[in-house]
Amino acid sequence: RDYYVDTLIVPKATDVYFYTNRLTFRGEGGWNLTENMNLNVLSAYSIYNRTKNTYLKDMSNLDEILIEDDAKQDTTIFDNFLLRADVARWTKNNVFKYQLGIDFNIETGYGKRIKDDRQQIGDYAAFLSLNYAPISVLSIQPGIRYIYNTEYKAPLVYSINAKWDASEMMSIRMSLAKGFRAPSLKELYLDFVDINHNILGNENLEAETSLNINLSANYSSKSAAMYNWGVELNLFYNDIFNKIELAQINAAENYYTYINVDEFITQGYEFSFNNRIYPWLQLRLGVATTGRKLIDTASTYQQEFIYSTDFTAQGTFWWKKPELNFAVFYKYNGAYPQTYVSGTDEVAEQVVMSAYNSLDINVSRWFWKRRLNVQVGGKNLFNNTNISTTGTGSGGVHGGGGGSVPVNWGRTFFVHLIFNFTK
Repeated sequence: RDYYVDTLIVPKATDVYFYTNRLTFRGEGGWNLTENMNLNVLSAYSIYNRTKNTYLKDMSNLDEILIEDDAKQDTTIFDNFLLRADVARWTKNNVFKYQLGIDFNIETGYGKRIKDDRQQIGDYAAFLSLNYAPISVLSIQPGIRYIYNTEYKAPLVYSINAKWDASEMMSIRMSLAKGFRAPSLKELYLDFVDINHNILGNENLEAETSLNINLSANYSSKSAAMYNWGVELNLFYNDIFNKIELAQINAAENYYTYINVDEFITQGYEFSFNNRIYPWLQLRLGVATTGRKLIDTASTYQQEFIYSTDFTAQGTFWWKKPELNFAVFYKYNGAYPQTYVSGTDEVAEQVVMSAYNSLDINVSRWFWKRRLNVQVGGKNLFNNTNISTTGTGSGGVHGGGGGSVPVNWGRTFFVHLIFNFTK
């Protein structure tokens, strides 16, 4: 007798689940120490947890089994502690004021995707700010900040701000400031690799320094009636050295990493118009044009200023009877230049990220005699995740083609609760 055995091949599939949790705790307080001196303290702790689990699924009965492979399972944690405290004092006629304080920021990262499974960077600063008003319509505010960073040597940074009230309805502001920014742990050590992303950290990054100049003018109708309006114009110039840039290394593999660019200059303007019908409607419209110029001495690639234009519209509407407050924020993001790096870590060319639209909406309401505020909303409602790019040159991996740039993690919805402790 012959026996025949049929072999049944059970189809299987792999499912990957990502679980993300983010918690933020914040507390702040203010105390009047004397008639002309007060103390303000702000502290915050946030923790971000992202877990990846990979399962093998039996397609005949949909049973899932966790794959026992460390390479397919991962948990990454980032936490951040912030403490800021300052003492402010002023003369009785408000001609002279000063503010003295400290600012601590500690970030820690854990997980297999972090170098040596754990990294920490601390930023500790002390600052002093003065305000001198020789006449009622003019104020001058210089400031300095001393920084100790656990990984990078920081310069002494400074700023000076001035405000002139040209009339009751118009004010003019000017500012000049030197800046410093150390790379974050994510930029240094995190390897962010999934089906949509391939971004590797770069532990050889240098810290940024910068010079910023701003000039702005603001006009407001200052009307006490139901309707008022205003316009604002802001001119800016930024010169950033060792600019930390997310650069594309390989378009075919969608591979990105962080690099330092020798110098990065931006200049442009922002213009906005706002009007309000008290108390139920407020609308703000804006347009901004920004020119960007990248300078990399190790590269033969030369670039002039590339300009892009953005449009924004935001509005709030108060529905009186149910006491609901609606808020909408829309932005048109103009085509934006991105950096492409060759295999020798030189800037080979810049690719241009296509224009796209973004939209956020939320609704909120106060309860319990304005002690509890509940806000429900959605962000990135157009679900922008990866925006297509086109090359500006004819050579390299972008010749005649393009890739994409990650801009967000997708459409999200949220519930936000605020509770006020009052006497």
